[in-house]
Amino acid sequence: MAPLLRRIRIKLYLLTHPFLWHKHLSLEGLFEIDCPPGLKLGHYVSIGHNCFLQCNGGITIGDYVCISRGVSLITGQLQTDNYLRDAVGKNRTHVTKPIAIGSGTWIGLNSTVLGGVTIAPDCIIAAGSVVTKSCLTPSCLYGGVPAKLLKKLN
Repeated sequence: MAPLLRRIRIKLYLLTHPFLWHKHLSLEGLFEIDCPPGLKLGHYVSIGHNCFLQCNGGITIGDYVCISRGVSLITGQLQTDNYLRDAVGKNRTHVTKPIAIGSGTWIGLNSTVLGGVTIAPDCIIAAGSVVTKSCLTPSCLYGGVPAKLLKKLN
């Protein structure tokens, strides 16, 4: 897509989403937000193209966070406690859990963060990671499937 047309599309997107105003948001492209009232966005956040933010359970993003292309933040999931019994019925139970991302964090390309996760400030989540548990040590590199602590950052 031509750069001018892309910039126009981003400006129109921002105009139609007033909760994103006055946040000094940097958008690389368009992204999808499911249940926008559940999003608490800090200042100077950068969000890449083709990201998906499912905010049903609530997503809190701190200041100076960089979310790379293709990242998914998913707060909802199926209840798995009695899955075999419930799988035969039409009424499967869904649960939502919040996601909190600390200030200064960078979430790498095509990573997925699931509900119930807290990421400490100044962390890096490596590209392609699936974060299923909280990353509570600040200033660390986490990565893998599932994500685990790889090293402390200087």
